[in-house]
Amino acid sequence: MVHSHKWFWITLFGWCFIATLSAWALIFSPFHLNAQKVSEFSTEVNGSAEVNQILVCASPLRESLQAITRRWQSEGWKCTTGTLNLAPVVLKLPKEDPSGMDSLAQLRIFQKGGLCRLLGLLSDFNDNQTYEWIAEIPQKALKSPKPSEMDFPFKPPSPALDIMDVKSGKIEICRWSLMSSKDPNLQFSETYAAQGFSGRLWSKQNGESVYILQRGTLRLLAVVEADHEKILISVVKLDKV
Repeated sequence: MVHSHKWFWITLFGWCFIATLSAWALIFSPFHLNAQKVSEFSTEVNGSAEVNQILVCASPLRESLQAITRRWQSEGWKCTTGTLNLAPVVLKLPKEDPSGMDSLAQLRIFQKGGLCRLLGLLSDFNDNQTYEWIAEIPQKALKSPKPSEMDFPFKPPSPALDIMDVKSGKIEICRWSLMSSKDPNLQFSETYAAQGFSGRLWSKQNGESVYILQRGTLRLLAVVEADHEKILISVVKLDKV
């Protein structure tokens, strides 16, 4: 499960991190209480509600991880990642990186029935506290919807894979991958032109191209990444640029 949906979890973790910056800012404010819930909110992923909680715990990361794992396992949750820490994968750290990531951050996945839980932990060595992010989502949200089922102004093309749509407040992002058959930017320009969009290249560096797309009054931000044999495309609704 972990390896087959690794792309999904990396995308979801990154998106939820961006969506919860304001809540994390509250965590780092001066008041810290034991096991305090800082924020709770919902994000819609592929049409399913994902419930998120952010908490502060007055104990070191390793102790927090062990205590939460024991408690959840007693409630019937199974850790599908075992002892594997997914944080270095999400942060795209090289395998040989000697940063000691396990003591700084942890990301684990749990499963129970038709539900999945993500547990993210971040250590604060100064105050000897751990910041917790808990996200619960139905397993059906992991299933990539068909392009024809998408209610998004920029439709993924029919060959699209790994489709994911996330809504948080007034922000919505749709992401998918394509097998690369030609120059990634040429392939993407043909895709948006076929849907009546005009495109302007905003920036390009390190294999990543950022576009502003427009169709009438509708404007979107698109990021195109070349990843070996695949192209990863992320499109975000914008109020203005």
